[in-house]
Amino acid sequence: MTVNAGTWPSDEDPEEEFFDELIWSVMEERPARQLLTAEQVSIEHEHAPDGFDENDRVDSSWLSHVRMLHRDECHEPARLIDRWMPAGFVPLGMLRDKDLGEILDWISENRSDSAPWRVSETIRIHRPFEDDRILMELLDTGEIVIAHAQHYYAKDDDLLLIDYSLLTTQHLLSYERNLEWERVLESGEPFDAE
Repeated sequence: MTVNAGTWPSDEDPEEEFFDELIWSVMEERPARQLLTAEQVSIEHEHAPDGFDENDRVDSSWLSHVRMLHRDECHEPARLIDRWMPAGFVPLGMLRDKDLGEILDWISENRSDSAPWRVSETIRIHRPFEDDRILMELLDTGEIVIAHAQHYYAKDDDLLLIDYSLLTTQHLLSYERNLEWERVLESGEPFDAE
């Protein structure tokens, strides 16, 4: 098939350009944020993460779980996120619809007795599970991803939220640190959030 072959620049292949436009038009319809799962499961569920069963004050017998796929400006999968939280702690709709910062702000305002106090973060590089590799459209079975896990705890060490994300190696993982907050925590002084 030749598309306007007479008017096309001689150094470009019109069929390749046509194919690129066709692929791009299909990819443009993909949402930047795609909800894959929004569910409530028992803490005994086979995929429920560890740690919630050690909570004393926050009821964690049922967990809310949300899984989302975020795409970059070229509509390519960039980040796969799993969020876990005790089901009665925050409405599932909020966990499903809001960004992490908005969820943490809501908890601080509405559940001040269990506001996030500290976060434990780990970052590692590994090959994704097969299901995750397919969702992230990684064709190379040996390709690696950046795994970023954040465990948010209340002051009494109850686990409030797990935010686990996989990021392709073509993307940037960035975050901000509150140095004043870190200094106060290290000194042991009381922290005034105002």
